Amino acid sequence: MALKDILVHLNDDKACRARVQTAANLALQHGAHLTGLYVRTLPHVPELASARLMEEIIEAQETAARENSESAEKIFEEIASAAGLSVEWRSLEGDTAAQLSLHGRYADLVVIGQHDPDAATAPWLSDLPDRLVLRIGRSVMVVPYAGSYPNVGKNILVSWDASRQASRAVNDALPFLERAEKVEVLAVNPEPAPTATARSRAL
Repeated sequence: MALKDILVHLNDDKACRARVQTAANLALQHGAHLTGLYVRTLPHVPELASARLMEEIIEAQETAARENSESAEKIFEEIASAAGLSVEWRSLEGDTAAQLSLHGRYADLVVIGQHDPDAATAPWLSDLPDRLVLRIGRSVMVVPYAGSYPNVGKNILVSWDASRQASRAVNDALPFLERAEKVEVLAVNPEPAPTATARSRAL
């Protein structure tokens, strides 16, 4: 099995470049098409409050969002061009989780970043990985905010409890499991029943 379409989320955090590089490396390894997605999120304010804001302030916010999107696009194009990938760029306005869920459903893998607790930007996205995993219905890879990860999937740990969720997760991870150098299966306090043991051994 191989990944055919990978979607990577770009934003304004300092780990964005490393995250795009990770996604690009995966696309290169699997011969996949890479799509970069930037969501321009403007402040949500009540209608009464927004009416009191100066028009210049609102325009400045929109301008900043466009400029940040253009900066992210340059990073994406630079990395994708160096790797010689088939790519697509998308920049749109809306709720980040909603847009990632919508566009991610057409990809084999969605690559997002872990929230940096020390960063002042977008604290409302701290639970983004949890929200996506529950609503997207596709595989989600969360890249840590610290460090770089040019080689992903060499050593894999599978958490197994013979459940429907575990079975689905292993099936979705097959493109990585097949290419891994080492795969370990971890079962914590497995049930002593023969059927449970058989299921664990079958994996």
